[in-house]
Amino acid sequence: MKNVLIVSGHPELNTSIANQTILSEVAQALPEAEIRRLDTLYPNYQFDIEAEQSAILKADVIVFQFPFSWYSVPGLMKLWIDKVFVHGFAHGSTAKIGGKKLIISFTTGAPEAVYQKDGFFKHTVEDYLPQFETFATLCGLD
Repeated sequence: MKNVLIVSGHPELNTSIANQTILSEVAQALPEAEIRRLDTLYPNYQFDIEAEQSAILKADVIVFQFPFSWYSVPGLMKLWIDKVFVHGFAHGSTAKIGGKKLIISFTTGAPEAVYQKDGFFKHTVEDYLPQFETFATLCGLD
């Protein structure tokens, strides 16, 4: 089995049913996977960049697991991405993470019906995904 890193970006995972369930199920199915809960590791948003980049370097597969928040990742995860996926590490001529797999796993907290062209949000979930595809392209991730 490949080295799987799951990064939980829920800012208060203990208040979530769906995200807790996902991580619990994955932990049982893939006990060798590393799960990093940003909310418990960094409650004050002060990241250990070296530890985070080390975990990413060891991984073959990186999973971002989070609640869809304002049509993107929650603030905690956004700041983590900004601080960890820097030029020279994640992208640029000296990037170190190209070729790894990236999986985006998220919950919406709203029913599928509202994420339709004729639904409340006037957009499908897929309409919100290009930002993640662009991120993966920039970092050389599959």
